[in-house]
Amino acid sequence: NGDFHLLEKAYRALRAEDFARFLTFFKDQNRDLDARDPQGRTLLDLVTQHPKGNDYAQALRDAGATA
Repeated sequence: NGDFHLLEKAYRALRAEDFARFLTFFKDQNRDLDARDPQGRTLLDLVTQHPKGNDYAQALRDAGATA
């Protein structure tokens, strides 16, 4: 999924505050915050499993991710 790929790349490359800003642009382009990887997981699913993923998970939720 192209939207999942973009979200994952941004998550891996950006600091949490920059990721939150990226999500604004992502949403403005009508991209899917709940896009899924081949295993059916959303980025929110993945980030919540990482000890340092709290700020990223909150940014996703604040932007409207629900999965």
